[in-house]
Amino acid sequence: MLGRILVASRLSESAGFLTAAIDEAAERDPELALRMEAILASGLRMDPDWAPRVSARIRAHARDPPVGATAGERSLLACIAGEATVLCEPVERAVRLATAALADGRLLKDETCESAVFLFACMALTCAGRFALSRRHLGDALVDARARGSVLGFAFGSTFRAEAAFGAGDLREAEADARAALEPIDERPAIVAAPLVAGWLALALIEQGRTSEAASVLAARDHAEAHMPDAVYSPVKHARGVHALAVLDTERARSVLLEAGGDLLASLCPTPTLLPWRSEAARAAALLGDLEAARSEAAEELRLARATQAPRAIGVALRAVALVGPPAGRVERLREAVAALEDSEARLDHAHALCDLGVALRHAAAGRDAREPLRVAADIAAGCGAAPLAARARDELLASGARPRRTRVFGRDALTPAEMRVAELAAGGLSNREIAQTLFVTVKTIETQLGATYRKLGVQSRRELGAALGAEAAAG
Repeated sequence: MLGRILVASRLSESAGFLTAAIDEAAERDPELALRMEAILASGLRMDPDWAPRVSARIRAHARDPPVGATAGERSLLACIAGEATVLCEPVERAVRLATAALADGRLLKDETCESAVFLFACMALTCAGRFALSRRHLGDALVDARARGSVLGFAFGSTFRAEAAFGAGDLREAEADARAALEPIDERPAIVAAPLVAGWLALALIEQGRTSEAASVLAARDHAEAHMPDAVYSPVKHARGVHALAVLDTERARSVLLEAGGDLLASLCPTPTLLPWRSEAARAAALLGDLEAARSEAAEELRLARATQAPRAIGVALRAVALVGPPAGRVERLREAVAALEDSEARLDHAHALCDLGVALRHAAAGRDAREPLRVAADIAAGCGAAPLAARARDELLASGARPRRTRVFGRDALTPAEMRVAELAAGGLSNREIAQTLFVTVKTIETQLGATYRKLGVQSRRELGAALGAEAAAG
């Protein structure tokens, strides 16, 4: 999932030469050596053949990390932040390193929007659960991509921002970013980010209950995976496993999830902050009746999550431990999961934990106590666009004797993520051509989306869009 290796697939063939050049340059041109070290690290860290050597080199630098005074130092700091992340070090250290590397926009200026080094730093923030901060930096990268006319930079910036949006539970924005990345990619097959972004798009669709669409997205990307290291495409494999679990193809779900996890482990990436594959595989094992494996995998994820000290990872792992563990301890574990997630930016994971807690309380004959977590879960899930979770929480509320509120399915809420994005840009004063250039799509696409938006909002022209969008938001 790391930038330049996706477009420079022969880097592994010249890596031996590059390491020799780095060692030679270390004495006479330390700045050049640092820049080359960062290229090596960002390009080959996910390659299982090179991961041990690259990891060892980064960890050697991490023992006495640079301060970030030069472009080379900032690039290396970004790689050290990424290494700390994948090896389960406390996320606060990774955040400090990534923040120093990003240096209020200087890393982006040093490396440009197409750089894997820049993406390393953003990945560290996303894995730490700092979704808003990561999205802000990736938004800056998209501005840079548009200014340069860089389709590649736009694709990668949108892909990584979709990941951060999904982590935050902002499913509409995750879908919009992912589709924005795929449209220019689809017109240029050489850009092999497509399978990566397909994983985040599919996960967002699954959470919205659109499993058939998710299956189509995943099937369309099968052909591209043979060209790059397996771990790079673990998100799309993980999404396939989650999809199989959602449609109750449990044996396939477990097989694919373990494959995705195995690819990450082969590249020395044990962290659960990247993908919670053990939690999903544990759920599949439990459904298959293998409780010993389920509980072992969930416990291992919790152990690693606690090593990272990442609230989201801990909450997700605690939820898995509760769901596959003995019923007697389920309520307590789920309360711990809710507590871990309630102050995090991971709204959708928080809603899942709250809903599971409400269900557990109701089954423990504490129906009245179940109502508040179920109400909150339903509200958060609806805000995230997670229709299946919202419906489940409402059904459980009814079963507890409560009367849940109805959700809205008209006006602004009926807009697709792409339509919402176009409407907001149009309301901001951009012409159709300017919007098309901003999103790297055709003018015809913008015209079609605006026409659908007018019908759904009941307006006649773009002059009415701002008022319609504002009124809908205020009413919500």
